[in-house]
Amino acid sequence: MIKDLIIFNLNLSSFPMQNFNLLWRAFLAIGLIGIVTQQLFYQDFRPVIIPHWHGRLYNVQTIAVYALTILIVVLSIGMLIKRTGRIAVVILGFLLLILFMAFHLPYQFKTNLHFLGGWTDSLKLLSLSGGAFVAAAAIPSDYSVPNVTAPWLASGKYFFALTMLVFGIEHFVYVSFVQTLVPT
Repeated sequence: MIKDLIIFNLNLSSFPMQNFNLLWRAFLAIGLIGIVTQQLFYQDFRPVIIPHWHGRLYNVQTIAVYALTILIVVLSIGMLIKRTGRIAVVILGFLLLILFMAFHLPYQFKTNLHFLGGWTDSLKLLSLSGGAFVAAAAIPSDYSVPNVTAPWLASGKYFFALTMLVFGIEHFVYVSFVQTLVPT
């Protein structure tokens, strides 16, 4: 009876799960590459990666922008390669988590502690880190990464869920702003 209610029935049983995993990683890679390559155009970090409060990083601003951009692009491409996929996406997840903890959290506690709407870019970065951990956990374990990472990989779904929860709450707290985002 439930089968009759399904309008769109796609038989995925013959589609290997590894193909889905590669598709997920490809979407993550494309999104990250899209975000960080904008940094090359602006010669500054995108707020999703590092908030603007950091000011200029003295004489190394341009070097830091290029270095971080290249690192994220290389890791994003690396996660699509069978041999390096798991390690690249684990490193990427930790890199994004470190950026969140080192730059976003201090900024948010200093400037937006009581303004939920100001946390949007920070939570986007946290969800990207979580997405990387989820993708890494879904890669078969025969691509060796030490088991030390297992608890972090399991936490990825919670990072992503927290972001979705806060974004959902923001839709109710900031109704008038959200209405401006929806076309008439």
